[in-house]
Amino acid sequence: MTQYKRFSAVVDAMAGYNNLLGLLIGDDVIDYSTSGKDDEDTLAPSLKAAVRDMKAYSAARDYRTIPFGYFGNDDATIREALANYLVCGGNSSETIDFYGLNLFSWCGDSSYAKSGYDGTNSRFGALGVPVFLSEDGCNVIRPRKFTDQAVVFGSEMSGNWSGAVIYEWRESEYEYGLANYTSTASASGASTPTLLPDYTNLKSQWASVTSNTHSPTTFSTPSCPSQSSSYWTLDPSVTLPTIAGLNIATVKPTSDSATPTTVSSSNATPEPTQHNETGLSGGSKAGIGVGVGGGVLLIVVVVVLFFYRRRKNGLSNSHDQGSTAELPVSTPTAELPGMGIVAQLPGSGNVAEMNAGDATHVNELQGSDPWNGPHELNDSSVHESSDGQRTSLGTQPASPGMAPARTETRP
Repeated sequence: MTQYKRFSAVVDAMAGYNNLLGLLIGDDVIDYSTSGKDDEDTLAPSLKAAVRDMKAYSAARDYRTIPFGYFGNDDATIREALANYLVCGGNSSETIDFYGLNLFSWCGDSSYAKSGYDGTNSRFGALGVPVFLSEDGCNVIRPRKFTDQAVVFGSEMSGNWSGAVIYEWRESEYEYGLANYTSTASASGASTPTLLPDYTNLKSQWASVTSNTHSPTTFSTPSCPSQSSSYWTLDPSVTLPTIAGLNIATVKPTSDSATPTTVSSSNATPEPTQHNETGLSGGSKAGIGVGVGGGVLLIVVVVVLFFYRRRKNGLSNSHDQGSTAELPVSTPTAELPGMGIVAQLPGSGNVAEMNAGDATHVNELQGSDPWNGPHELNDSSVHESSDGQRTSLGTQPASPGMAPARTETRP
């Protein structure tokens, strides 16, 4: 319940921004290669339960519809099954609204086939919700050339995929950065970045990509993955966990009460025990064990570079990681020269821009990673028909500029 209240507090804090794309319910929560199938059985239902509870809470507070999504790693063993599980079932009140894949298989001058992008496209392209590369940019060969961008935004993938997020903005010991900052800030508190060759190469790639005229495509909701004794042992019909004492029915709209969550002392079901396998960080385990139905890793998502709104006010230089655009005047950030990113969603009529200063730090919740910031997604951009079908987002490349940032540094 403690974690649930923390997560719902994030929803309360962010729901009022009209440029909020969505909230991330988890990032690399399940890694079969390190934690095994026990985590899969315990954590996958918890992810769905987290989506269910946060969507119910948001609706009870009378907020606009806020999409919730998940970022998964490129774990060949369960990546497809996990993605299908989070989308399947036909009940939009407990399924994710977008899916991001962290993928680093295109290195140097690779190709669509050699990198495995062809297989990735066929496995995830028709998932039933908007799909994009949530971490992109192999650094085995430096400087990075980002030659995969022509494919991501080209005819091979743009019909199924909604773009890519480049990892990462600020240079660190792991050498994924697009810009380097001086260790000592100026008297004003600002630190001027030095653009690296990776930035120049990425800017060139985006400048050469032809704008996409693809129309959104409707895909059917996938079937839930079958139970397997070898790699996916979860029964798809298993009941999702609940939080003891949580009573969504007593949550009041924002106009009625400033106290959003109440706890019922009767008819409470036991709260699931925290799972203690060793594949995840202690923070992630805590978020799942305590929150369970309340969610795992509820953080603000930095999504695709082409979802941002053009802002005419200069933004002050801030931290290096995902931010909210159009924050109150009390938290302005400065725009770096020549680094605006403009992208148009097909049919939405909205233009969005991300400036370098938009990479601001997001306070870390227990059990979460402060990687991503919010972006705008109009209600018309995620479509669901009465028969459970969903429509992917069309894509078009951003104009030359900066890639979204990540503050956490990890290989």
